[in-house]
Amino acid sequence: MSGNLPNFQVASSDTRSGKISRRNGSEPLKRFTEAKKAIGDVYSDLEGYVNDLSSFYREVINGQNIVPDEQIREVERFMDSIKTIKEIFHRDNMKVVFFGR
Repeated sequence: MSGNLPNFQVASSDTRSGKISRRNGSEPLKRFTEAKKAIGDVYSDLEGYVNDLSSFYREVINGQNIVPDEQIREVERFMDSIKTIKEIFHRDNMKVVFFGR
């Protein structure tokens, strides 16, 4: 398994207790807020694309049977899913758990 871990800088150490005080350039809650905003922005962009697709389908359909009904329903499900996800990300109170050593 690979991934990027945050870089911690050792600020001080207490060898007797075995504890190391770590200082990170960005606090965990601040990082969470930034990540929440970035993910929210991604879903806002995605919502725009799906809305554009839905509008295009409505224009193309316009009495014709070009786009299959299943595909239209799928786009509607995407719109509902994105709306639900965005509502969750716009909540002021979210439960967050940070695990550390």
